[in-house]
Amino acid sequence: VILTSLFIFQIPILKENLLSFECLDFGNGSSYLKEDYQLECWTGSHSGVLAIAAVSTIIWMFIIPAIFFHKLKKNKKNLEDFKIM
Repeated sequence: VILTSLFIFQIPILKENLLSFECLDFGNGSSYLKEDYQLECWTGSHSGVLAIAAVSTIIWMFIIPAIFFHKLKKNKKNLEDFKIM
């Protein structure tokens, strides 16, 4: 149940994480986060957001799928059995 929930929420969470890296340049030397124009990119407060988003992206993009792969490979002979997960 937990792994299924993680799988369902993986794409929406990754999408939100990646939005933290999307900045718009206004041509005057400053760029702002596309999702929040009050937050200037690559400055103090944005750096904190980037750190959290980077760690979360690594977890959701690599670690969670690795856990799925490990579970499937470990139980590949018993995939028809509903109780293996």
